[in-house]
Amino acid sequence: MLRMTPPEELTRHIAMTTGLTAEQADRAIREVVHYYASTTEDFIVARHRELQLAGAHNAEIFSTIETELSSRLVLAEPMNQRKIRRVIYG
Repeated sequence: MLRMTPPEELTRHIAMTTGLTAEQADRAIREVVHYYASTTEDFIVARHRELQLAGAHNAEIFSTIETELSSRLVLAEPMNQRKIRRVIYG
């Protein structure tokens, strides 16, 4: 997990609007930041592994990853299936 301290006002806001404790809000913020801090390549490799374990085949996996990359909160550079394969297999 990233070693950053969320701004107190953000922690208070999340705690007040969700009913979480300040400690829970702090943890949730850190988890979200950590999730979106991964590189595009890290995301592709991890997601490929997840989808393979779920029984998906590569053609479906590449299409799914291509779609998911276009809607990531922190947008990655546009990647087609060829680039996705290159990240996974080198």
